[in-house]
Amino acid sequence: MKAIELQSPGGLENLRMVERPMPEPGRQEMIVKVKATALNYRDAEIVRGSYHT
Repeated sequence: MKAIELQSPGGLENLRMVERPMPEPGRQEMIVKVKATALNYRDAEIVRGSYHT
């Protein structure tokens, strides 16, 4: 499966698409197929290291 990883803190340029093995669902779990995702403002701030709680 495809995943987006933050390789190191400091900016959006450090996000990389990587391949991961498909997880095996446990008891009473399921796999959900996702067609689209988005990076919201808060996520972008966390990646940049500028999100203040």
